[in-house]
Amino acid sequence: MGHRLPAALAVAAIAVSSLVVVESAAVAQGRTARSGPTVSHFRATPAQLKFAGGRVRLTGRTTGATKCEFTSGSAIKGLPVTVACADGHPFVTVSVPANHGSGVHSISFQLTAEGTHGAYEEEGLFVHVLPRPASIISFSASAGTLTSAGGRITLTGKVQRALQCVITSSPRVAGLPVSLPCAHGKVAKAVTLPAAPGGSTVTYDFALAAAGLGGGGPTVETTVNVTGKAPSVSRFTATPSKLPRRGGTVVLTITVANASECGFGYDWNGGSDPINGSLGTIACTSGTFKYKVSFARNTTPSADAVTFEALVTSDGGDIDAPQEPTVVEAAG
Repeated sequence: MGHRLPAALAVAAIAVSSLVVVESAAVAQGRTARSGPTVSHFRATPAQLKFAGGRVRLTGRTTGATKCEFTSGSAIKGLPVTVACADGHPFVTVSVPANHGSGVHSISFQLTAEGTHGAYEEEGLFVHVLPRPASIISFSASAGTLTSAGGRITLTGKVQRALQCVITSSPRVAGLPVSLPCAHGKVAKAVTLPAAPGGSTVTYDFALAAAGLGGGGPTVETTVNVTGKAPSVSRFTATPSKLPRRGGTVVLTITVANASECGFGYDWNGGSDPINGSLGTIACTSGTFKYKVSFARNTTPSADAVTFEALVTSDGGDIDAPQEPTVVEAAG
């Protein structure tokens, strides 16, 4: 908005027009109205700041102005200020304060180009200072561990300065990811975790991300474990069941379900220990697995009888194999 002529000049213009009938055309043409100042291209660089505020350069273009004034609707250090702008390129750099609120702080600035005889023109703009990014106060699950059957849990979070929240999971869970409004400071989502597929515990990592007018902050995670199933043993054998006195190799065969590890041991009686040490373990899940055992030569006059045992474990517990196969090695 601008006023090209003050009231006194307007009255004078009316008086001159009333006398035009007695003046020559040449004199009338020499008394045309004088053009007032103009202002345009008023810009702020940058026009948007993060919550900490910062320095902003205000620039504009003017014509017919002898001086220019920069002002603000907020308390800005160094404003108002008047600068010379006969060259048509007024500018000033100001420091915009931080935004300590939860909404966008919009600060108004004005550039006024002033000419002679009090004529002026003004243009305004806004610089926007964003609030702090959204942050997450807490994020948790209603249960940290579930049985092998799985089940329903509720994920809840508390946030601040957030408008939208996103909950994701790894591995994927039905119903996730999901985007939920959370301007009220809370978010909640119920999900159902499936049963464990085997003996190993399944770990679900849930993450909450929050975004607001000032952007988003770090995500927060919480973990829920679905315990693996208890193992079972349906078969445990040792082949062959008899060896000559020179010894040989016996194959232990075990059929299990929902396991993670199969460990083997033995007891013996007779003239000497043909295995001479403890047995080891193998990784096992669900299915049939084999383990080879070497028998040394029997140099004693008594036959050796070795009884094998197996301990099967998983995250859901452990079980001793109900079968205990025996291998007899002939006397030396």
